[in-house]
Amino acid sequence: MKTIKTLQDLNREDGITTFTEELGQHPGRDLFLKFIKAYQDLDDMSKAQHKLANSQLYIDYCDAQKYGIQVYNYRSNGGLDPLAP
Repeated sequence: MKTIKTLQDLNREDGITTFTEELGQHPGRDLFLKFIKAYQDLDDMSKAQHKLANSQLYIDYCDAQKYGIQVYNYRSNGGLDPLAP
């Protein structure tokens, strides 16, 4: 039995890739992390204020939660999707 030490030791001829390999280069990953981190770094009072005011920071956070890394695709078509509820 062969011991696997790194990803390079795996046989990729079967077409199976890891989550990191698939999503490592996706531009939505950086945008998703930016939106999530901006809101999570706030203290509880600031979070409540942004939520009540429905600020852009809170909207970004909600979209990141809703769409995951696909928030990039959602936002890259000239802003918010006009067909979204």
